[in-house]
Amino acid sequence: MRFGVPKGSVLGPVIFTRYTQPLVKILQQHNMSYHFYTDDTQLYKGASLKHITDLTTGLEHCVRDVKARMNSNKLKLNDDKTEIHLMKSCRHTINTFSVSINHTTIDIAEKTKSLGVIFNSKSPCIFN
Repeated sequence: MRFGVPKGSVLGPVIFTRYTQPLVKILQQHNMSYHFYTDDTQLYKGASLKHITDLTTGLEHCVRDVKARMNSNKLKLNDDKTEIHLMKSCRHTINTFSVSINHTTIDIAEKTKSLGVIFNSKSPCIFN
């Protein structure tokens, strides 16, 4: 294997960590919270409704930088598996929200799954 991380090998987690460690710096530069789990990466960012445009732009720049780093390491960010889940207050309505990454538009997903838990976009909203 010339590139990537071999599945099931003893060194797999160590190699994966070496590949992903530079991503942590990129995420921190963009003030992004994150979670890595095997080959899944989740990004988190909070914003008030009046700053939703800044949130969108920030996500686009962050993902662009992550994708560039991954490409330089012969890793692939799978656009087809990239999802957005928007959690919002019940008091607010957001009609449209999407992120554009390399000419691919990612809209809000109907359902997203995280560690076996399915989040539905029509679920009860967050009360604050």
